[in-house]
Amino acid sequence: MSLPRCPNTSPSGGSDLWQISATGSSCANLLYSSDFRVIGGNLMTYSVQVTDTSTCQADYEENVDVSGTVPSGTCYSYLVESGVACLSGCASGLDCYVSEIEQVIAGGSCAAALG
Repeated sequence: MSLPRCPNTSPSGGSDLWQISATGSSCANLLYSSDFRVIGGNLMTYSVQVTDTSTCQADYEENVDVSGTVPSGTCYSYLVESGVACLSGCASGLDCYVSEIEQVIAGGSCAAALG
């Protein structure tokens, strides 16, 4: 079983912005936006900012809802390798990865992906 890609974060074919950066020893800050994947008249954006580098706890915000609401909350964001973040309990509620390039990451969870 491999880790799935997070919903709405696959390359759109338009002008996508990918920023995945390390913070702390194993955490990842993330910003993804797409001017091609327009949802509800807005650019699609997904932001995860680590608030505790010892646990990789983070605040997330996902602007993909056509009703104008923005799903947000707390989750965990880990750096698997350069340019690849693993999100646990964010908007989808499942463990998934974000990367500009399609990946095959063994294991169905962030814990398995991090070894």
